[in-house]
Amino acid sequence: MTAAARRAVVAEWRAAAGLSERRACRFLGCERLSQRYHAHRAQPAGLRERLTELAAVRPRWGYRRFWVLLRREGYATCVSAVPRGGPSGEAAAAQANRGRASTPSTSDAAERAVVDGLCA
Repeated sequence: MTAAARRAVVAEWRAAAGLSERRACRFLGCERLSQRYHAHRAQPAGLRERLTELAAVRPRWGYRRFWVLLRREGYATCVSAVPRGGPSGEAAAAQANRGRASTPSTSDAAERAVVDGLCA
């Protein structure tokens, strides 16, 4: 039974028996949270494909900038509909490593050892 069907059954019981939402849900054995759920609207057609194209052209731009561009192109969407980390989330790993220093090369390590030895 789908959540929409359960909501309909609870509504029928509430109307027929004059029960509260809490009692109708308890009697039918369903969760009260399912009664207050509102389905999300579907994303506009082509949003995912356009976001993939934008991310390929501008890989360093973030989801907020992509959202502005999508709004200018006519997509009526909120910023939460634009996924963080790009269309498939592949940028999340790159952003996680952004602040870390890379491993020094052997010449850099040797130079640091010489400088550390002179300064000590």
